[in-house]
Amino acid sequence: MAGISFRNVTKTFPNGKAAVQDFSLEINDGEFVVLTGPKGSGKATILRMIAGMEPISAGELQIGDQVIKNGRPEKRNVGMIFQHFTLYPGMTVYDNIAFLMKLKGASEETIRPLVEANARLFRIEKLLSCYPRELNDLQKQYVAMARANVHDPEAFLMLDLLGSLESSARKRARNRLKELYGKIRTTLVYATNDPEEAALLDVRTVVMHRGRVEQVGTAAELKKNPCNFFVAQFMNGSAFGSSEVEIVKGKTAVEAMGNGFSIDVPGEWVERLERGGYLGRRVLLGYTTCRSIEEEEAEETRPEAGCDFFFFDQETREAIH
Repeated sequence: MAGISFRNVTKTFPNGKAAVQDFSLEINDGEFVVLTGPKGSGKATILRMIAGMEPISAGELQIGDQVIKNGRPEKRNVGMIFQHFTLYPGMTVYDNIAFLMKLKGASEETIRPLVEANARLFRIEKLLSCYPRELNDLQKQYVAMARANVHDPEAFLMLDLLGSLESSARKRARNRLKELYGKIRTTLVYATNDPEEAALLDVRTVVMHRGRVEQVGTAAELKKNPCNFFVAQFMNGSAFGSSEVEIVKGKTAVEAMGNGFSIDVPGEWVERLERGGYLGRRVLLGYTTCRSIEEEEAEETRPEAGCDFFFFDQETREAIH
């Protein structure tokens, strides 16, 4: 196992595009962390830098005891699985798992117990003589994971691994992943575009946007206490709406006046708005609903009783504290 530390890391490609910008994150030895954010937010690049597939452009990356500054890190013992992994169709499950060990000249006496132990761990020991064409998608994933884990990696990296599975298989794979983490206890970093997947995995979650860290916390914390409008909208998904409102102090309550509606500002927000000098000013109201905003009619949606409310500065889109 190995801890992973990013300190102000930047990755810029030859075309000038900055895929990762001033990225800092501490991943503890043996921790399970989820990276989430929309497509193009830099998640895959982070995994590739950990694996040694991409050099960092600036900053410092430390994996275990090894500090990596500018330049390409040495090839390291990291297990990495992409969503569209490849199994060798002409090889049995046993040979797929053993392939790299055989390529390095390991003896059968060394290979067999490692393959069989990992097959038991991933519950595919009855499939060792099968070929990939005989397996379902979930079984193929377990073979790919066993192949990556057989080398006892310092860290296990997974990129949107569950996204290609249908719903029931994805649920089984998610539960199995959490169970396996409890057994292998290696550092595990899982990247996904789906905030709901991050929420269901229920571990420390890093929200990324445009190559930067927006906020770190559990999915529940990120939903309830977002640091800015982007995190609130992304983590709450299609059940999140927004509207510009004016904060008005009436005789009996502080109100948020929108286009054709008004709401009493919840008590926990009144002090923050007053302290920030937002009385009489327009702010951005965010709110959650019980049903998907996409299911609402085309006219502007409005907050309802029982909504969770968030207030953001209209210019910076930062949460009002």
